[in-house]
Amino acid sequence: MKLQIALDIWSLKEALSILEEVVDSIDMIEAGTPLVINEGIKLVRSIKEKYPEKTFVIDAKIADEFHIAQKAFEAGADVTTVLGILSDESVKAVINEGKKAGKKVAVDLMNVKNKLQRAKEVTEFGADYVVVHCGTDEQKLGKTPLKELRQIKENTDIKVAAAGGIDLETINDYIKAKADIIIVGKALTGNPKRAAIAKEMKSRILNPPYCRARIKAVIYDLDDVIVNSHPLHAEAFDRFLKEHGHSFRQISEEMSKRFIGMRTSDITKELINYFGLKTGFKKAYERRTEIFLELAEKKLELLPGVMHSLELLRGKYKLAIASSGARKYIELVVSKFRLEKYFDIIVSGDDVSKGKPDPETYLAAAAKLGLKPSECAVLEDATIGIEAAKRAGCKCIAIRNPNTPAQDLSKADVILDSLQAINIQTMNSIIKK
Repeated sequence: MKLQIALDIWSLKEALSILEEVVDSIDMIEAGTPLVINEGIKLVRSIKEKYPEKTFVIDAKIADEFHIAQKAFEAGADVTTVLGILSDESVKAVINEGKKAGKKVAVDLMNVKNKLQRAKEVTEFGADYVVVHCGTDEQKLGKTPLKELRQIKENTDIKVAAAGGIDLETINDYIKAKADIIIVGKALTGNPKRAAIAKEMKSRILNPPYCRARIKAVIYDLDDVIVNSHPLHAEAFDRFLKEHGHSFRQISEEMSKRFIGMRTSDITKELINYFGLKTGFKKAYERRTEIFLELAEKKLELLPGVMHSLELLRGKYKLAIASSGARKYIELVVSKFRLEKYFDIIVSGDDVSKGKPDPETYLAAAAKLGLKPSECAVLEDATIGIEAAKRAGCKCIAIRNPNTPAQDLSKADVILDSLQAINIQTMNSIIKK
């Protein structure tokens, strides 16, 4: 989706002054018909040389002479417009000029009675896009191009630009209707606060307002997302196993990688079977937990970016912890680092019957928050945690952790190097995934 400024003014000097203020926020520059009439086609070169990276549109509204398109393209225009009310032969002639020059032709559907039918026809002719356009007189009668925009988008594959009185109050409707190009004129050219308005418009296009409310909660995994627990978990298992004549270092790298994100109770059961330990599960699990909590109390640290993310997200989203860890351990972390004020709910490995990659942990968290899973974004570092989040129907942001065995993060919606990198744009972007 692109933002185009329509310079429907008379002076090149004024046009250049306006562009200087808004150029960082716009994608396309249109020389409107009044500017072309007053300054001539040479203005294309003046503006294109100054802003070569921007797509330049000359709104010639070609009505009968296709050679106008040739002259516009020779001057440096990337796009020119032709009126859709012309005969098929005239429209085709202009489109062919565009193809010969390697440039684009847009068909303006202003005053065309059956805009959908004409859009289908010019698609067959090879037009690059159509423009649904309400003129100033129509705008005074309360007309907008929204209806035609939606109709053409729903029934054809051609790209559609929309123009006609679009401003900050109405632009959201065009974003939601998925216009490919949003053309804004007087709301920018006629307003001294044009720089701020253009910036806000571009921000809304990149981060649609109608999407923002869809994510209502952020659910944090605990281990190796909030705290650096992997080395301590490994040390606790090693100490426990040494009490039985074995070492955690005896397990394979593949097994160690697979354990990332699993409930400690499930890992304990697997190790009892793997080493053939002569101890019951309850006694083994309690002893291993005792060792780990002692280590955690002394050595556990918050990971970079945790406090940044909590301060950023608090108040904007409900926050939760949903971890494979035991509740005693989660409560220790929350208390040790004084995180109570940040989290609305906690789901522990003790609260579910099946651990990750089963989705139960995240389904339970969403239910406890009173939300649909699709309204929740999960922060995860582990392959099986990402799988659990996605199977639950949540969005997922993966956080790389260089201190754990390599994980496959490819199924996450977004991958970040640390929580320090998270921002509101990240939260909005996952809606589009």
